[in-house]
Amino acid sequence: VIRFEGDKVYRYVKASAALVVRNFVSYVANAVVGTDDFIVVKAAATVTAPAGVAVGTIAAGSYGWIQIGGAAACTGDGSVAAGEAVVSNGDGTVDTMAAGEEHSVVGFAREADAATTLYVQVQLRGLI
Repeated sequence: VIRFEGDKVYRYVKASAALVVRNFVSYVANAVVGTDDFIVVKAAATVTAPAGVAVGTIAAGSYGWIQIGGAAACTGDGSVAAGEAVVSNGDGTVDTMAAGEEHSVVGFAREADAATTLYVQVQLRGLI
């Protein structure tokens, strides 16, 4: 299910692990034979593809909304500057794109990540 609210787009998903608000999350294939459903997990090295940003805490095995388009509140890694292309850092945070990561860009920072909270507004792209 996809929901549109102004310039923001959301997807209703099932979490295979607990999702934390403002963390970037990724899809992983559902291991149930006979389905091609995907479930969502917190970003990790074993992910299949970027999914979006958790807009609230979602318990493992529960359903909830992730944001897949528009300006999203994310958690940075402490080094993101305004205007930079960002990628998932593999731990739920977003990081500045490095050389060779062009294919992994999930959006562009609208501001620098805050010094104490590390929160950063990211304009998401292409996650639908």
